[in-house]
Amino acid sequence: MKSILINVFLFVVLFTACNHQQLDIKANYSELPETEEQKFEEVLKLKEKSLTQNSFEVMKGYASKYLLASHNPVSSGVVSNYFWYVYNALPEFVDENERHHGYYEGENDQPEEERMIAYAIYKTDRSSENLNKIFEMVKPELKSIVSKEIYNSLNIDQEIETRIRTYDFIVEIDNYKDLLEEAYIHADTATGVVYDDGDSLFFETFHGAYGLDVYHLAGIICQHLKIDRYDPFYENASLSFWMRRNHEGNMETVYNILQEIHTIYNN
Repeated sequence: MKSILINVFLFVVLFTACNHQQLDIKANYSELPETEEQKFEEVLKLKEKSLTQNSFEVMKGYASKYLLASHNPVSSGVVSNYFWYVYNALPEFVDENERHHGYYEGENDQPEEERMIAYAIYKTDRSSENLNKIFEMVKPELKSIVSKEIYNSLNIDQEIETRIRTYDFIVEIDNYKDLLEEAYIHADTATGVVYDDGDSLFFETFHGAYGLDVYHLAGIICQHLKIDRYDPFYENASLSFWMRRNHEGNMETVYNILQEIHTIYNN
């Protein structure tokens, strides 16, 4: 599953904000089957296959009801809510590599209409231009929508600080962008991970319910970045966050957004 901190924070604010009249937010629904297009347009209230003010109201209602819920069927908290009500609610037509294949696979029985709304939220374009547009719109409303008390109670501040420190460490590595992309390609086809016990290398096949978990993934990234097991950043979970942002081409943009969020909540 993709690291979802930035998704959760921006989407919760975006889809609970009050004024979307001036928004021109991009989304990519290219994998939507023709047989589902009419239903999708009706549910999302699209106009000529484009998002409308009413579309944002639909997503706003979904986010308010589910992403800010006090709990979900498996846990509680905004990250867990995003997992259950967005990531694990994606319709079956979404590429299986994008969907959850772990312990809770097939457990979410939300109706088709709600799954389509989850898909619409999930497929919001993550280009730097789009992310900047979203953030500039929501920035004045951040602390009124997500209070500092909630921000701290959900440990968002700690998560953001960790990602900022990890970014600062990664960018000091020579050729880090190419190495992160190599790690991404490796992880995309991995069936296990190579470990170095100090004397020799050995290969461990994935057997867990979630397959390639975040720590195995971090181990692969460390191999490519040549981070040894004695380094404080070894198997740091934030490494995969930045690997994915690098692949999306928005690494610097997300870093700047995280810094701004951190400054807003600590001033």
